[in-house]
Amino acid sequence: MLYEQLCPLQAQLQSEVLDLEKELKDFPDGNLFATKNGKYSKYYLCNGRHPLYIKKRDQALAQVLTLKRFKTLQYEEKNKELKLLNDLLPKCQFQGKTSSDMLNEKSLYFNLLQSQLQDFPLQLRFWYQEDYERSQNHPEHLIHKTLAGHLVRSKSEVLIANSLFLKHIPYRYECALHLGEVKLFPDFTILHPSLQTLYYFEHFGMMDNPAYRDSAFNKLKLYGNHNIIPGINLLTTYETQAHPISSEEIDHLIKRHFLT
Repeated sequence: MLYEQLCPLQAQLQSEVLDLEKELKDFPDGNLFATKNGKYSKYYLCNGRHPLYIKKRDQALAQVLTLKRFKTLQYEEKNKELKLLNDLLPKCQFQGKTSSDMLNEKSLYFNLLQSQLQDFPLQLRFWYQEDYERSQNHPEHLIHKTLAGHLVRSKSEVLIANSLFLKHIPYRYECALHLGEVKLFPDFTILHPSLQTLYYFEHFGMMDNPAYRDSAFNKLKLYGNHNIIPGINLLTTYETQAHPISSEEIDHLIKRHFLT
């Protein structure tokens, strides 16, 4: 929904406006005024009284005031955008029932809808239904149900699984992958619906945790060493508590790699 797309932008603009406010407090008083004098530019300090000419030896002051002018314009532009967005957001928030509500496993329509949406072509259905080696790590964390009936570990993985399912793209959840002597369980192993080649999808959901972040980068290095490359045959998404991923981001990524 448009509302979900605009909320992260609102948060980003709020953060940028506050940062600019803090920066502007550190600049010297007064503003810069520039004028042309033949081939040369002249700069003046305006502080509410008569403009004071800034001599060549004081160009450092002119440079600082130039940066202040730039930051001030940035602040005004972003503040205006934020005000427009604050006015727009309430109008974009849909108050009634949405199609996403029916994808919630607690919905009374969930089971009926699930049976109607599972429609893979025959050649893909065999791969999708074939048994495979699954991760046995912490099965107690598999608590979120997808539209396909699988249990996954996070709500973000539900968004990914449901997006794949609704677009008729077959996947396996935490299917074993041997990379040399290392055995991994990628979040999703995906069979490209037209190319019928394998892709992998890793969602890194705690990137604000230093230990988790280091582990994620090591995993990406391992993938790269075996020619599984982010943006080519490896899809990756990231989030922190302050910047959760949205269903729109996931849909865009999946469409770009599998449906264009």
